Amino acid sequence: MVLFLSIWLFFACSLQAAPSIPNPVYVYGSEDTYDFRLNYTVAVVKAALDVDSEKLGPIEVRSTVTIDPLLTKNRAIAAITQDRGYVHVLSTMANRELDEQLLPIRISISASVLGEKIFIVRPDDREAVDTVDSLEELKKYTIGVGDDWADGPIMVANGLKTEVGRYKFLFPMLQGKRFDILTRGIQEAWDELRVRAFQNLDWQATWRLSYPAPNYLYVNKKQEKLAQRLTQGLREIERNGTLDELIVEHYGPAFLRSGWTDRRKIEIKNPYLPLQLPLHHASWKAWHKWAERKLMTWHKMSLKRFRPNWSGTYRPVKLIENQELVSAPRVPDLTGPPIVIRAAELWADTHILSAAFALELALSQEVNKDSIYYKRPVRHLTSKTLHQGAALQDLNASLPVVDAVATQGSMEREANFIGTQLDITQGLIGARVLVVNTMQAHMFRDVKSLESLRRFRICVGRDWPDRVVLEYARIPVFTAVTMPELFDALRRGKCDALTRAVYEVRDEMLSRPSDMLTVDPFLLLKYPAQQKVFVAKTRIELATAIELGLKSLQKNGVLAELLEVMYGDSLRQVQLDRRRVLTLENPAIFGKHVAGPYSWKSRL
Repeated sequence: MVLFLSIWLFFACSLQAAPSIPNPVYVYGSEDTYDFRLNYTVAVVKAALDVDSEKLGPIEVRSTVTIDPLLTKNRAIAAITQDRGYVHVLSTMANRELDEQLLPIRISISASVLGEKIFIVRPDDREAVDTVDSLEELKKYTIGVGDDWADGPIMVANGLKTEVGRYKFLFPMLQGKRFDILTRGIQEAWDELRVRAFQNLDWQATWRLSYPAPNYLYVNKKQEKLAQRLTQGLREIERNGTLDELIVEHYGPAFLRSGWTDRRKIEIKNPYLPLQLPLHHASWKAWHKWAERKLMTWHKMSLKRFRPNWSGTYRPVKLIENQELVSAPRVPDLTGPPIVIRAAELWADTHILSAAFALELALSQEVNKDSIYYKRPVRHLTSKTLHQGAALQDLNASLPVVDAVATQGSMEREANFIGTQLDITQGLIGARVLVVNTMQAHMFRDVKSLESLRRFRICVGRDWPDRVVLEYARIPVFTAVTMPELFDALRRGKCDALTRAVYEVRDEMLSRPSDMLTVDPFLLLKYPAQQKVFVAKTRIELATAIELGLKSLQKNGVLAELLEVMYGDSLRQVQLDRRRVLTLENPAIFGKHVAGPYSWKSRL
């Protein structure tokens, strides 16, 4: 009897110590609304658990975004430690303290990406920060870090001054001069500059801070079966190249935009490395050398996949403030003055950035080598007052501020300006989703026809071609001139929804984190439309160079790659394949329309 009880207790304890793998598995995926930095982690966990799924059984993987998009890392760690059931896996920089609390999978899922830091600064400080070339010089500045980031203690241990704050408040804290520079990973800085939409932030461009920083997955200490399956899965996706593909897909453009390989390295020590080494490595020094080689491999893979390498186009060359034009410092070694593309209300307006990038690439094509515009840099204008209609009118001014405007084509615009024949978004501008108030997120759940959509009023720009499309479909509209006016009208209930292009909406939600607004998950409005580049009728040579260059980009496949680089993450987030499509007619199209919302090849 005693023997039987002993055996029973042994198995009971064993079962308690190693529970079965939960299904679904929840992966920590966000600490702020529309925060997509941890999408890579979710993808890696899914790929690892899919290995041998036929033999071991399928495991569904979900992000904690579906439960709580505002879950902080500290709360996620506590939830895993206490086995609360709504977080099972977390990825973070490995450290000794966390190794004691949780069970680490000792394979870094992103080499040492987390230890490669660049900095966001205020524009007035950029020149001074760019000249820093030693740790001693860096100690003159105060660095902003998140309250639950591992970066802070590492920097303090190296004698650097830090200011701590919650993630979502760090950007306004930098604006408010609470600290001098904000530390960001090479995979984070671009998106945050682009989508946070603070005009007075920039990044330093000449150096990077580097320290060994393995990125581990962590689970509850009792989840040994889950840890074992993750370990086996990670080793397999490392071996078969899936992990390489995932990191290039998620971080490839960031590697290129950051100019990582061209930056001077300032190296610091990480005194908080775990006592146990990553699997299959003899020392931390050997691991760090391996990690740097791995980063270089991913950089080279990114160059092959994303041929349009970012050139710094995002930085505006001119600002308009209080209706007065203020020139920015001239960029050295230009072949001529920059071509200025139409004003955006926010400097981080992605579709203007994409258009500027496309134009710069187009003018650098060999077909334009005999043009005065060959390799001419392209910059964009930022203004809260010079809206789209005014920018178009400026093209024909005697002393125009704007050289080109990228916008939706119409018969009226074709009559007044020279427009490109080629659509630089390949029809995506005619794929629209709706922004709604958060409390009315399910408003369009049952809308299945234009007739049922006509019960709602849609906010739309007064000079947008969308207005013509909606009015032609007899859908009630509320119009305003600027984006702030339109968002304000939506908040005040003057309309039920605001229409936005599928590639715009993610960034606009991120740029307005305090608004009680969200993206309708049910509808996709589709109509034939083209985004063209318009210039004044007197600028025939410029129009010709743009057209020839864009056609060259389309022929060699670079235009499609550019769309993936700029819009791929936004399109995946919108989840086009899950939406109910309502097709509208566009009475304003000019000529034969050939491109549609799905006419370009993208990794959706």
